[in-house]
Amino acid sequence: MINTIHLVIGIITTILTISNALPITDYPFDQVPVPFLHISSKIPNLTRGLPIKSIHSHNDYWRQQPLFSALSLGITSVEADVWSFKHVLGDPKIYVGHHMISLNGLRTLQTLYLDPIYKMLEERNSKMNSDLDVDERTIRIKDNDEEAVNYQNWTGLFDIDPSQTLNLLIDFKTDGEQTYDAVYAALEPLRAKGW
Repeated sequence: MINTIHLVIGIITTILTISNALPITDYPFDQVPVPFLHISSKIPNLTRGLPIKSIHSHNDYWRQQPLFSALSLGITSVEADVWSFKHVLGDPKIYVGHHMISLNGLRTLQTLYLDPIYKMLEERNSKMNSDLDVDERTIRIKDNDEEAVNYQNWTGLFDIDPSQTLNLLIDFKTDGEQTYDAVYAALEPLRAKGW
């Protein structure tokens, strides 16, 4: 049993090492997207005027520009298959890919989805906040005789309906409980902002 575990760990380590060193192929699911660096000036226009479509982008990471391709079409749901090896190899990255052979260090949940979503929400909400002070952004709602609660009036990613939710479906390809822990931790920055 222990030899089998060591063999599996060795295979995973080898695949990750080799896949990180391989050149990009012509297969669409192996294409590495343009890095999300300085496109913030384009974010407000990404969904402007687009009708919202309740469509799911299955295996969205196969698109040439994961997440952005779907958003630019008004699609409200994207999917990422994720692999976490933190408990096995101590690797904190959450890899995105359909099969283990397609995993590489440039295609992670953080780089393809979480960082861009965070940056887009930050951009949209900071522009909206620039004319308002914090007190005006927080609305006090009193429900019957209950204590008043704070409601953050955040703007989402879709220009035509800022209240529209983007669904990020995360399909676990590795152990559910351990992958859940890693994904839950990775989502903390979004939760901390109330998004």
